[in-house]
Amino acid sequence: MNCRNALLAALAAVSCWIAPAAASNVSDHWYSPSEPGWGLSVTQQEGIAFVVLFAYGTTGVPTWLVAQAQRYGQDMQGNPGFSGPLYRMSGPWLGGPVDPAKVTAAPVGNLTFEANGVDSARLEYSVDGTQVAKTVQRLTFRHKDWSGLYRGVNRANYRNCSAEFVPAFTYD
Repeated sequence: MNCRNALLAALAAVSCWIAPAAASNVSDHWYSPSEPGWGLSVTQQEGIAFVVLFAYGTTGVPTWLVAQAQRYGQDMQGNPGFSGPLYRMSGPWLGGPVDPAKVTAAPVGNLTFEANGVDSARLEYSVDGTQVAKTVQRLTFRHKDWSGLYRGVNRANYRNCSAEFVPAFTYD
């Protein structure tokens, strides 16, 4: 078996071990399609996810809740989980000068965000003693159409495979 065939056989063997796609980065807007009017925005940087939950409070007033959640691990497929304290934000109207002294962040509970795939996650949080658990999905505005004909180039660099093997590199 020459080097090229050995390489192809090794790649074929490794491809059997490839796991289902996992969420490597959860940065996006998330929502529940069956529950319009609320959602969350997640921005992940390394092991921290900044989560902004926009919902309506018990009186119907729009409410902003935020969490700086730490990554605590991953599931068997490699999907990350984040958890941290949850805060209710309030402040001055943004139509004029903003007084930073009027911006407050009151602790109200905890938030856990666990991806269970590329496009799906489990959200659990508590606000003032009320526990909430939801399944959410990425908010997708448009799907890319990847259908069509694609051509590619595979470059391989072979050296010292056998005495009869001459080229230093080839293009396939």
